[in-house]
Amino acid sequence: MRSVNCQMHTGRSVSSEVSVQQLEAQAWLAWAAGNPDAALEAMRAATRKEESYSVESRTVPAYEMLGDLLLELNQPEQAVAAYTAALKKAPARSTLLLVQRVHREPWAI
Repeated sequence: MRSVNCQMHTGRSVSSEVSVQQLEAQAWLAWAAGNPDAALEAMRAATRKEESYSVESRTVPAYEMLGDLLLELNQPEQAVAAYTAALKKAPARSTLLLVQRVHREPWAI
């Protein structure tokens, strides 16, 4: 594999490291292949990596995707925790606010 330089969430150049988006993609591919443990492992790795950047994601936040994945895996209580974490990171995300309104649960931020 050749080295690839790119600008990610931090605006600084990174070289040949797995990006948040790649981890998210790996998680959804594992879920689609029927491997929920690998899916959760990859998505949680994405949330940790995204947190290390200390800036708001320019794409769907990893915690929001973790919540979506947990819902798909029929783990609603854990999904609420992930969505709450996502709202703390990006309180104005309309998708998360809509989910909160649909569920009529005032998640603590």
